Amino acid sequence: MKSKNIFFFNGVNGPKNNGNQSLKNTLMGYLKEGYTVFVFDILSKNDPRFCFGFLQKEGNFIHVGAPIFLWKIVKILNQVTKYIFKKSVNYSKPCCVPDSIETIVDPGISEVNRKQIIFAEIYSIFEIFRSFIYIVFYHPNIIYGFEIYGARVASFWKRYRYPGKIILRFMGTYITDKNVNLPPIRYHLSCLSGACDGIVMTNDGTRGDVVLNNVGFPKHRLLFMLNGVDNDINKPCNNDIVGMRNRINPSKRSIVIGIFNRFYPFKRIDRAIRIHKLWKNMGIDAQLVIAGHGGPLEQDLKSLIESLETEDSVTWLPPIPHFQMASLYCACDITLVMNDYANLGNQIIESLFLKVPLLAIDDGENSRLFSDCPYARFIKPCDLVKFSEKDIQLLLNSQKYYSNSLLLSWTDRIKVEIQWVENLST
Repeated sequence: MKSKNIFFFNGVNGPKNNGNQSLKNTLMGYLKEGYTVFVFDILSKNDPRFCFGFLQKEGNFIHVGAPIFLWKIVKILNQVTKYIFKKSVNYSKPCCVPDSIETIVDPGISEVNRKQIIFAEIYSIFEIFRSFIYIVFYHPNIIYGFEIYGARVASFWKRYRYPGKIILRFMGTYITDKNVNLPPIRYHLSCLSGACDGIVMTNDGTRGDVVLNNVGFPKHRLLFMLNGVDNDINKPCNNDIVGMRNRINPSKRSIVIGIFNRFYPFKRIDRAIRIHKLWKNMGIDAQLVIAGHGGPLEQDLKSLIESLETEDSVTWLPPIPHFQMASLYCACDITLVMNDYANLGNQIIESLFLKVPLLAIDDGENSRLFSDCPYARFIKPCDLVKFSEKDIQLLLNSQKYYSNSLLLSWTDRIKVEIQWVENLST
């Protein structure tokens, strides 16, 4: 059988031990379908944050990365650019804790900045030159550009009429009516508008299909899907759940509520902290569990907890390995997803899959897909303060649920994508 080669251009994105399940499952899916997978990035296979080893066990995985000392150079450059841009225009929202539950952080601004754009441009030029020799020798069937770092590289080969299929992949979009004219957002939009044969866009609640339609991208060349349910997310054994419950709820409080997200403004960990305080004021004996992968608001959020005097009933966990996440979900009585946008991510899908009661901010898309789920409530921020003890008990005592929209494993999800890519015309 003729060999099938696929080139992934990832930039600084890699298969992390504690995250980036979408990329890990995508790479594994193509490996399982018989592709020889080449991954181009500037990461080291020896970097302990990443797990290239399990991919290399497949035998047809080739990592084209960079030596680990490169990151020391990147850190130095990062400090230099901080000084250079110290007095320049900052297009991001101020990085501070919002002042109330009802406050809305303008969507789409807080994760794009000038440094990322400059780095993406430098990386793209470097990767175009580096990949040339590989393309000459290996003739990939598919070139796959991941996010803004890989999109420029993949689009370059499309513009120069490379005969293979050119695919762009985005995990959602930052673009909204409010920010579309800001320079960093225009860069992101230019990546979305890059030359390609097809775009795979995650339906994470940011309406990427609408954004692409507004720039004239043809619908038949767009695959717009939810993420799959990861293989690690299965009902854990009772001993694992009990052990996790003891870890996160040392005072044996009646209700454990959990929020698992990064510490960025639009992720709204502050809402969970304030909800916890409201519920305690209602007389509910609740423990709040916070687990995330870092971010600029970590210390500010801890200060908010201190100001509300709830430190004794908050558990602040370090990043949890993904294989332990199912135990963490199931050890909670209610999970919270409080994002101001991108509110259809893994936390919602995994909570629903594991049948853990869920309280989430309604972004229109999550309620459209799952409003019939009896153990999930999707509400507007202004209604959080009205969520009563009766509402909490109804959530805790809900019935079972099944949804065709939900139960796609990552294995099945990536098979759908691969079949769609292989059937695309160039």
